[in-house]
Amino acid sequence: MAFDKDKPASSTSLRASNPELLANQSALETALTQDHEFSTGGTNSGEHKQIKFNAPISTPTNAANKLFVYGKDVGGKIELHCLDEDGNEIQLTSGGNLFSSAGLTVTGASTFNGSITLGAGDDLIGSATSDITFNTNKFTVAGATGNTVVAGTLDVSGNIDPTTYETTNGGFLDEDAMGSDAADKVASQQSIKAYVDAHGTVQVVNTQTGAVNTGTTVLLYDDSIPQITEGDEYMTLAITPTSATNKLKIEVVFNFSQTVVAADPVIALFQDATAGALAAAGHYTADAQRATQAVFTHYMTAGTTSETTFKVRAGMSSGTMTFNGVASARKLGGVMASSITITEIKG
Repeated sequence: MAFDKDKPASSTSLRASNPELLANQSALETALTQDHEFSTGGTNSGEHKQIKFNAPISTPTNAANKLFVYGKDVGGKIELHCLDEDGNEIQLTSGGNLFSSAGLTVTGASTFNGSITLGAGDDLIGSATSDITFNTNKFTVAGATGNTVVAGTLDVSGNIDPTTYETTNGGFLDEDAMGSDAADKVASQQSIKAYVDAHGTVQVVNTQTGAVNTGTTVLLYDDSIPQITEGDEYMTLAITPTSATNKLKIEVVFNFSQTVVAADPVIALFQDATAGALAAAGHYTADAQRATQAVFTHYMTAGTTSETTFKVRAGMSSGTMTFNGVASARKLGGVMASSITITEIKG
């Protein structure tokens, strides 16, 4: 029978009361053993096995020094809630997951084996002296306008994966031509390699000599293009370009002296048997028999993948030119060297 507080009645004799007393004790035991340990004389007697809430209730009235834990209806489902003495109500579960409608404060070290999902507009914020550490896997900002702001130092012991954080999200740029010229973006390894491959140095060839030589063939300093029949040839250098569209940067260093002050020396660069010079430099020296140096650079499209030879010729209006020396004699033991350097650059 169910517990009946009105039994036994005061008029019932002690003998007749015994069955009713035993029935009420049995009813009490049945009620107390619900979700409780009720071993007679056991050390665990009275302890909860579990807590089962009955039908959901409305928010109770808070009271001083009281804490309420209860089930409350949320969208047709009973969810666990807590009410403190100040009337602050917190929903603790939602759809089978832990839930906090008022935020979560973690004061010690915590381990999360699953995922932490922030809703739209939500932030993961550490204090000025706190650390947020990700030991494994990835840290992803998925929103198109999401930002990760680090005011201090960002130490990364693993890899930063740029595959989902490129141009559209404002982080890494994957541009082979580096067209954006952005000052606040990082280029991907592939785009850097592609750009270097497309614009970098392909090969460098050089000739350098400190040998002395002389010449007297006239090459006038006037308003005509120097011709390959003028002056004397002092240096040559051949190159075989790898692409006709690549660029050639030709640098000439020419050490010389002259026997006549006003002879107006000219140094010119020629290619193969082409009559007209590609480039030329005039020079003026205040004194005769003084070592001087002419330096110039010519930049051009290769135009061929066959071997091509560049030649440096020089001459004056009169007198004798000494290459790498003075008065037909070598100076500085041959280390006063002249040179041609040709650099092929990706076009």
